[in-house]
Amino acid sequence: MKIIAIERQYDAPLHAAATEALAASEAPSPSCQKATLLTDSALVRARTPLFVPDFALREAWILEVVPMIVISRLGKWIENRFARRYYDAVGLAARLLPPEGIPSGAFAANFDGAFAPGALTLTPEEAGESLTIEAFGTSLTLGPEMLSTDSTIALASRFMTLRTGDIISLCRTPLRTEPVVGSSLTATINGREILNLKLR
Repeated sequence: MKIIAIERQYDAPLHAAATEALAASEAPSPSCQKATLLTDSALVRARTPLFVPDFALREAWILEVVPMIVISRLGKWIENRFARRYYDAVGLAARLLPPEGIPSGAFAANFDGAFAPGALTLTPEEAGESLTIEAFGTSLTLGPEMLSTDSTIALASRFMTLRTGDIISLCRTPLRTEPVVGSSLTATINGREILNLKLR
C-alpha cells in the first residue's frame, strides 16, 4: 500500500501540461505536478493517537487536514472517464508537515505518524459532488473542479500502478494548526465526523 500526496493548493488547477496530456491520452513529464510518495509505515492506524515527534515540536511543524480517496481496484493508465470506477471511499487525513509546508527528503515525508487518515470514510455517493470540510473552527467547501478527483487518479496511473488500498491525498488546504500534545483534532465532511485524532 502506498500514499500519494498531491502538493497543489486546493484553489490551483492541475498543471496545464498534465491536463493536456490526459486529454490526449498521453503521459506528461513526471515533473508537471509536484507530489510526495509516502510509505505505509508513515500511516497512523485507525483509533491510534498521533505521537508528535520531538523535532516537530522544536521546529514548529504544522498539522493540515486534507481530502483523500482510497483506491478500490488495480489500475494502470486509467482514462478520466473511467476513474470513478477505481475508488470507493472519500475521507480526510491529517498530515504533519514542516513549517514551509512541503516535506523535503524521504525522512521528512515518511517518519512514523506523518499521515493520519480518519477511521471512517464515505462512499462517493455519500460524499456528494462537493465537500464542505470543517476543522479548527473553519469551513472550506471544495467543488469537483477543486478536487479534480478523476484527473488526479488518471494522472497518477500514468506513472505507477494503483492498487487496492492505495490512498491519494487530492490537494492541500488552508485548514492548519500547530500540533499540541494532549489535544484532539476533529474534522467533518458535510457535517459528518470523519476524523477524530488524539495527539500524544
